[in-house]
Amino acid sequence: MEGFNQGFFAVCKDGLWGYADRKGNLITPLIYFKKENFYD
Repeated sequence: MEGFNQGFFAVCKDGLWGYADRKGNLITPLIYFKKENFYD
């Protein structure tokens, strides 16, 4: 897990990345091999 970026944070599980909101709900699935900055 990393710091918040525009109200969301990057999460990683088993080497795959996604994003969650401040409540911990996933907003993107954990399917990405690397994280990128999140922009609206």
